[in-house]
Amino acid sequence: MSHLQNLLLDALLGTKHVDGAAFIKLQERSLCVASPGFSENTGVVVVKTRLYLLVATYTAGMYPSVCVEATEKLGDYLRKKGS
Repeated sequence: MSHLQNLLLDALLGTKHVDGAAFIKLQERSLCVASPGFSENTGVVVVKTRLYLLVATYTAGMYPSVCVEATEKLGDYLRKKGS
């Protein structure tokens, strides 16, 4: 088992408060290590504004790029309003 896999299992899944996790290389956008049961077809998008963290999720059959775009647009709108 790799060092990254151990980190996933011990630091995240071991808490019993994380259902699935993965390390994704930013530059390559490739999945390095994933916990058992991790699905690339579901996910979460988080956008930070001055006052809020917007959290949006997507599931199988949805387009992640649309979820990202919509969440970022709302974040931009809130930032312009000072929120």
